[in-house]
Amino acid sequence: MTHIERHSDPHTFAAALTAWLGEQYWTHNQLYTMALRITPALCAERQVHFYLLKRAGQTLGAALVSGVIPTRTLFMTDLDHDAIDCLRSALRDDDVLLTDVIGPQGYAESFAAVWGEFEPRVALGNHRLMTEPVSTGAAGYLRAATDADEALLARWFLAFCEECDMSETAAGALGRVAGWLQTNPPMVWIWEVDHQAAAFCVTSPHAPLARIGPVYTTPEQRGRGYAGAMVAAASAHLQASGIRDVFLYTDLANPISNSVYQRIGFAQISQHTHLDLVS
Repeated sequence: MTHIERHSDPHTFAAALTAWLGEQYWTHNQLYTMALRITPALCAERQVHFYLLKRAGQTLGAALVSGVIPTRTLFMTDLDHDAIDCLRSALRDDDVLLTDVIGPQGYAESFAAVWGEFEPRVALGNHRLMTEPVSTGAAGYLRAATDADEALLARWFLAFCEECDMSETAAGALGRVAGWLQTNPPMVWIWEVDHQAAAFCVTSPHAPLARIGPVYTTPEQRGRGYAGAMVAAASAHLQASGIRDVFLYTDLANPISNSVYQRIGFAQISQHTHLDLVS
């Protein structure tokens, strides 16, 4: 029989995930890096919920609910039907009103089907860097973002959210960027060409792994290889700092970005899906 183990402390939850996943964190790197990064303060601000699914004393899956309210996104690992029913009951007992779910293809759909009606938002390719990154050779250079870039990055992040059909406000975007800029080591990187910012990306490093995203290039600067060069340079920086595995997610409906990342050295290792929960 499956039972839920709730956690209130992000560090305890992250430690439990580390013990369960071990070296096999590839498929669930998004949920794992989020768990490693979440602080008690952020946990309280976003009313984050942590769940471990257990059976016969063994962990068989995990889930995390986060998002800037009213957004309530469920991030989940692969779960069988009994575990999905157990998670659904726990979420409703906790009065969690989900808006969307992200998880491995097939499993996210199974959860959404028992929760209610749902609509697909995007199919996501989970990519892992397999080699030393290969630059596109585009002009420009990588630099760490500073507080002076905050307003620009907030506008760009809001534009990124609009293009990806993600719900975000101007105040929410500014708050997210401000949080990124406060981290050490740096998380936000800008690709600059002729002393002008052309693109930005965010890295989420936490040894032994890191995730890159979002990645955004201004519309007028697209098609020049800047995003690929930026991701390659940021990946090289992560590897030089001791990060062993670098991951990123792509929209599988965008063949251009997928081919660019593959030329850099990334390979798709699994497919996830992002679903909007209608009811």
